[in-house]
Amino acid sequence: MMGGILSKPKVPGPSPAQVKAEEEARAAQAEQKALLAEQAETEEAKKLREMQSLQQRKRRARYGGRRM
Repeated sequence: MMGGILSKPKVPGPSPAQVKAEEEARAAQAEQKALLAEQAETEEAKKLREMQSLQQRKRRARYGGRRM
């Protein structure tokens, strides 16, 4: 009756190709974030090892002759 005339037109949803492209983009972003996080962790671990080795060298130089 008059329901079709007075109702708003329906907006079609995104096309399957568009949905697939968005999913691929999200997956690529997630992968990029994971890589960046892994690189940051690797750099932090490297810095920590360097600091520890430096502290060990300083400790050896400081207390080397006192052990005997």
